[in-house]
Amino acid sequence: MDDDGMMENGQDDDRMRPSLVALPVDDATMEDIIDKLKILEYESEFCLRNSFRPITHAYFTRPSPNPNEQFFVFTSLVAWLFQLAGERFQAPTQFDEPNASATSIISTLRSMGFNVKDIAPGKLRMGHGDAVLHVINMLCDKVLQIRGFTFKTPEWAADTYDDELEVNDGPQDEVREDVVSDLDEEEQMIDDILADEVVKEEITPEADPGEWAKEAQRVAPLLAIKRTNDFRDWRSHLAWTASLLTTIDKVFPGVKVALEGTIENIMKAIETIQKREMALMEQCTGKVEEFRAYKKDFNNVSDKYKASTDGVGTLSNELNQITELLENLKSEIQHREELMQDTSSLGKIKDAMGKIKTEINDMELRIGVYQHRMMHYLLKNHSKTEGEAAELNDVDSEEEDDWR
Repeated sequence: MDDDGMMENGQDDDRMRPSLVALPVDDATMEDIIDKLKILEYESEFCLRNSFRPITHAYFTRPSPNPNEQFFVFTSLVAWLFQLAGERFQAPTQFDEPNASATSIISTLRSMGFNVKDIAPGKLRMGHGDAVLHVINMLCDKVLQIRGFTFKTPEWAADTYDDELEVNDGPQDEVREDVVSDLDEEEQMIDDILADEVVKEEITPEADPGEWAKEAQRVAPLLAIKRTNDFRDWRSHLAWTASLLTTIDKVFPGVKVALEGTIENIMKAIETIQKREMALMEQCTGKVEEFRAYKKDFNNVSDKYKASTDGVGTLSNELNQITELLENLKSEIQHREELMQDTSSLGKIKDAMGKIKTEINDMELRIGVYQHRMMHYLLKNHSKTEGEAAELNDVDSEEEDDWR
């Protein structure tokens, strides 16, 4: 994949060297990270698959209103880059412990050969800052290096401009003269073109010269070009630095003298304060000793009071326990007294005994009836048995006679 003709395979460049050592982090680091992530197609491979929004150009450079979400996006992005680099790294969740996740990231980077001695887990736990940018930048470079992507050295066109440009910040009259001179050059160019033609026609202006002059006078301030110093230009930056250095050289002697005088006054004040402190210490030595004795007595009294307070607390607890036990005993005694005064159970017992006696009498009567019946039945059976025995004896006698 090419990025506007600035990248191709097999070319060496400092921008894509292996990040085994700490690289400086500046304001353009986040821009470089976004460009490298776009080369890796992170919008489709990372954002869409994980339901993340595309990362802005200042997302990891400053704290987010939601720090937990920012740290989760960072760990998810690092885990995705680890996978692209062929390293085993467990995909994080939003409820992982931040210190453990940061420590795991540093351990994986160390196993890959990166220099992480200046990266602390606490810096990664914030989810933003130089350490976070440095880790993402290292991993992006590593993945692009594995894929064989490198950046070409840009080829700049030769600079044909003068080193020193004259900037006209003068009044509107000078701007108007520049505009008029440009118009004269354009008219001269048009005249040269028309001179080469065979047919030349005379052009008569239809506008009123007075109205034209008024309109040009009204528009001239709007056409004034105001040039501001661009500090990103190295020439302007160098000139600005030189002016600051000149100003510092002019101001420094006076400031140095003032600071030396201030230092001298401060030293004198410190010496005076020390002398005053020594005098106060000599005057207050007796009071200090007296205060120490009072403080020692106060500490002793405080210890006794604390011990007494602890004893009172212990006795109060025992009193509460005894009071609670006494209340339980009173409740039990009262319950037993109520049971002793209650005669309803005795009445129930008498009623039950009366019912039992009645049932006993009924049972005795039934037993007597059953005994009478049984005796009658036995007598009846006995008489019947004697008759049958007599008949059997007669039959036996007849049989003996026949046998004889």
